[in-house]
Order: sequence, then structure tokens, then C-alpha cells
Amino acid sequence: MNRARPRPFAPARPALAALAVALAFLAAPPLRADLRWTAATRAGWAENISRTSAGANAKDSATLETSLDAAYPRAFARDWLLTGGVGAESFIVRDFSLNNTLALGPHVALRRKFGLGAMAPELTGSLGVQRLDARLRGATGWTSTAGLAYSQRFSTAFRATAGVERHRQDGSVATFDVRNRSVFARLAWTITPRFLLTAGYARLSGQLVAHASGPVFARARAGAFGPLVAETYKARPWLVTDSYGPGWVSYRNDAVAGTTTLALTAALFANTSADLRLSSSRVENTARVVYKSDTLSFGLIHRF
Repeated sequence: MNRARPRPFAPARPALAALAVALAFLAAPPLRADLRWTAATRAGWAENISRTSAGANAKDSATLETSLDAAYPRAFARDWLLTGGVGAESFIVRDFSLNNTLALGPHVALRRKFGLGAMAPELTGSLGVQRLDARLRGATGWTSTAGLAYSQRFSTAFRATAGVERHRQDGSVATFDVRNRSVFARLAWTITPRFLLTAGYARLSGQLVAHASGPVFARARAGAFGPLVAETYKARPWLVTDSYGPGWVSYRNDAVAGTTTLALTAALFANTSADLRLSSSRVENTARVVYKSDTLSFGLIHRF
């Protein structure tokens, strides 16, 4: 039987070693004085966090995300800014702890500003690599992200950003080997000096990991939901992971996902802000199976 065993939630030693070396480098003079530290936490409620198409089996849960990032910006020409750093992120699913993860790794971004002043457009390229440690052995591995974003301020109140991003995850089993790409657009409105309203949309295409209860997945592969679903699910790598209950299956599929996000941000203090965010996603895979998920979350960000 395809079954993955859970293991204690502990970061991999190579990730800790890489993080220690990167932090030691960043903390050493003369870099230390120019470091930009950011800490963030986000608590949310996710509906159908399991990405399940069978509505009766969809699982909801509270979630908690935390992150700590150290970045070093360096302007090496009048219009160029290079930023390198290292970050740590954790993701906790309260009711389904097998899905908890910890990610550690470096990132770099290169920004080109075309002109002077706040209205000048900007083009930013970014790269990031992380060691992803998961309680499910099959999901542990490496992730990498590459992106390109264009940003333009149209007035003191409105700023638009659009871009593309490619994501790759290499797990320890094929089920969690994921490749996808996305395009996104975002509009930010500075309502007052204290409040910011942001609306965005992202469209992802490629591979995703979804989940189903054992009986539902078996019926799908047996043809209960039609030949297209049966043939599609038979051809995809899968594992019994118990991710959202005993006998639950995790499987990889090709899909298209659209996500709409609306967020209201308030400046609390000079370096601290809070936001209330609503995200809604719709995913359709190649078997024409559709599932939706919504997340309402509250976040705090502090820049040291």
C-alpha cells in the first residue's frame, strides 16, 4: 500500500546548518548595522483547507503562520538595489497537525528603478530557495521560487503591481514533486496615511497536491465519477498520508487555480502594521473536478 509515515516535527540538520552560516554572515560587520529584520505572524480560519472536491468531506481548520526574515539591501548604482537575506517560516494547522511545516532558506532580489521620485516605475527580479521540513516524510524536500514583478505608482494614493512567478517543490516522493507558474496583478489604494486597501488576483497553472478520504479516492479510481476522473486519478502519483484523517490520500494533479485577495492594512505604530485579509480560491483540475477554499486571516508585521 502507498503509505507515508509521519515523523516528529523537527527541522532537517542541513537546513539548520545553512541557516546558521547565513545568519553568521549577515550578522558580521560591516553588514550587521544595515540588516533589516522583519517578524510576522498570521492567524486564520481556512475553509476546505484539505483541497477536497467532495464537499461533505471538506476539512476546515484554524491556522497560524509565523516568519522571521533578515535582509541586507545594497544600492550599487543610482537606480539599482540588490537585497539578499535569509528567512524562516512555520505553518501550523491546528486540527490536522500532520500538515505542519517549517521552511528555512536564503533569498535575493534585484530592483531596477526607472527614473527619480515616487512615481518612477520599478522592475524587480527575485530568487529564493528553502528547505521544507514536514511531518509527512514524503513532503520533506526543497522548494525554489523565481519571480519578476513590475510596479508603478499612478498617484500618491494608487499603486499597481503585476508579475509572474515560477515555483518548484522537490519532495522525497513523486506525489510532492510539484511544478507550477502563476501570473498576478495587485492594486493598492492608500486611503489615508494610516490605512491601505489592497485587491489582487493570481492565476496559477501547473501541479498541485490535493487530498481525499480513502473511500472517495477509491471510488474515483474505480469509475464512480466517470471515466475521465478514473483515468486521470489512476495516472497520478498518490500516497496514503492520513493528512486529514485515517486513510486519507494525498495525490498530485494538474490544475488551474484562481485566487482573489482583499486586504485592509492599518499602521499601528511607526514600524508595526496589522491587516485583515480575505482570500478565495477556485481550482479546476484536468479531470474537470472543481474545489473551492476560502481563508479569513489577521496578521501583524513588525520591522525592526
